[in-house]
Amino acid sequence: MKRNLWHGRPYTEYTGSISDLRQKIPTFMISDFRIGQQGVNEFLSVIVREPLGEINIGDGVDPKNSMRIPVASVEKEDVASSTGYKLVQHHEALDDILNTLKKFSNCRGGDFQKISRSRIMPVMNPDSLDAKLQISKYGARMCVEICVPQYELYWDNGNPYILKVTCSNSVDKSRALVIDLSWHRDSDTIIIDRFHKNHRHEQLKDGAIERFLNFEFERLTKKTSSRPAKEKVERALRKKFTRDEAQRIIQIYEELKQIHKKLAKNTAEQRGIDLPMLSQAILSLHHAVDEDSESLAELRDQQIRKFSEVKKDALKKNKKRKS
Repeated sequence: MKRNLWHGRPYTEYTGSISDLRQKIPTFMISDFRIGQQGVNEFLSVIVREPLGEINIGDGVDPKNSMRIPVASVEKEDVASSTGYKLVQHHEALDDILNTLKKFSNCRGGDFQKISRSRIMPVMNPDSLDAKLQISKYGARMCVEICVPQYELYWDNGNPYILKVTCSNSVDKSRALVIDLSWHRDSDTIIIDRFHKNHRHEQLKDGAIERFLNFEFERLTKKTSSRPAKEKVERALRKKFTRDEAQRIIQIYEELKQIHKKLAKNTAEQRGIDLPMLSQAILSLHHAVDEDSESLAELRDQQIRKFSEVKKDALKKNKKRKS
């Protein structure tokens, strides 16, 4: 058991089977934002951790785990319009991941895929998989890494890579719901893809995790795995930056990649504009946005040039007077 800080908050690290680690993960509820029996805030709600029971933490029993504890205030949910903050339980995210792993492996597993160099064997009991859990005090932030040896990639003549699923979630708005898929062997990692959604009803539709995983697993059985520059960059990042810094850089990269895809689809495909023309159009847009500031900069440059000329004339006159 290891203790560290996660964005300034203490967290504890555990290893074991999913079944054992689930005992460390609490559930939460949404409550009214109020003080006692007084008025209720109509714009905000409170995320409350449900009692976790008395847990032995090594040097005694933590009595706080046997009571409800508020962990964050969030925007009130509007059920009618399906907007506002959406609470995603840690257990719900885990259930979606494990159920999809089991269903897909039982339906498509067994045979070696020559094209993708992969093999998927049935996952009979997902709760028995080995995992590493990082969970903050009160359980608001959670990150779990699950190794799935039934999903294999035969990239070279060495030992096969195995699938690693990393799920990060929070109920205190400190981070989005993120699911990373990667092939893992010793210290070597090949990134597959990332699921990244904020806790909003308009982003987290029902079944979003299952659809993402099914699509990626289906792709793994049909497409040849590759090692593009992104994987090399990620390995280098993890050597030179902290884990959180590396994840943030990768997240920015993924968001930029999605923006590029949308721009290419909406312009290059529908309007017949090639990528060089698209780049020029984006530069022109930036130029138009900064037109006012550029005009001010040009005016400032003119004033500086005028001042320099006046200064030169003054220096010449002083020389003539001295001579």
